[in-house]
Amino acid sequence: HSFPTRRSSDLISIGYGLAIAGIGGGFMGGGEDIRVQKGGQDLFGDIGAVDPAAAGKDKGLCRYANGPLRTIRKNGGEPVAFDLDILCRGLEQDLDAQLIGAAACVIYMYRHRAELDFDFSRESFRMDRRLLSTMLRLAAPLAFQTIAINISMLFVNAWINAFGVVASAANGVGSKLNSLTTVLSNAMQSASATFTGQNIAARKTERVQKTLIVSVLCCLAFWVLSVGMCVFLPRQVFGLFTHDADVLDMAPSYMRVQIVMYLTFALMGPPLGFINGVGHVTLNLLIALADGIVARIGLCLLLSSVLDIGPYAYWWANALAGFVSVIWGWLYYFSGRWKTRKLLTEQ
Repeated sequence: HSFPTRRSSDLISIGYGLAIAGIGGGFMGGGEDIRVQKGGQDLFGDIGAVDPAAAGKDKGLCRYANGPLRTIRKNGGEPVAFDLDILCRGLEQDLDAQLIGAAACVIYMYRHRAELDFDFSRESFRMDRRLLSTMLRLAAPLAFQTIAINISMLFVNAWINAFGVVASAANGVGSKLNSLTTVLSNAMQSASATFTGQNIAARKTERVQKTLIVSVLCCLAFWVLSVGMCVFLPRQVFGLFTHDADVLDMAPSYMRVQIVMYLTFALMGPPLGFINGVGHVTLNLLIALADGIVARIGLCLLLSSVLDIGPYAYWWANALAGFVSVIWGWLYYFSGRWKTRKLLTEQ
């Protein structure tokens, strides 16, 4: 990154963290306990109460204050920045240590202000309007995509919870497994976006094709391993999160649905990263609407009314909705129109 670009992105990162901190305290203030109940008892044991206000404030500050350090590390910064970044990631696991991580990040930035071209003067806090506009044009559709999917999942989870505690618990275990299995696809999506953006700017389209092929093959290899887990070890995998016999009995049939879900993860990440790297903000927005709202909620309503299979109708709808992003992403890639598209900064 150039200094002006990095400065603008860093200010957005820190400002967003402060906003999240305020929202966390404002909407959730009061220290209410968060617990998952089953028949009046804690489903996952006595793990203690969580203060949402403290979580919102502390996590917002620490995660986004050390955003600049992660930018430095990703761009070949000093080993000290890497070590401090790792330290802050470790502190994020303890809510009481959040502010320590945030303070450490600010101190590091201040002590290295000359190298970072950020001297903490009033002038340094002014953003480059042109760069800010470009970044927001690209970031806004991505943020909307995440929001749309999360909103649609609120409806899906609410419908599943209506089928009782067992279905709700199985859905909770599935959500944890999804967060684990998406690690590689999300990493490949970020890597694809970076490589695509660099090579599009350099007019090296053949490298873009290689990047997409390699990232997809890596994701598919991980999907094959996931299929083996779903087919041969469904109860054992569920047993890592719960010992409820009724939930374990649902594991084999639930994991068969997850095979399709994990396939969408493998085929979705690289092309979405490719679209982000190209900078096609309009297509990102359309995919967000189609996948996050229209397809997911629409398929839930359709399958639940046509098929009498209980919560599985919603699980299948959630899995199949991901193919909307897959189809749109690959269609755009094979169309070849991205090869002659103007750079986002030239538009």
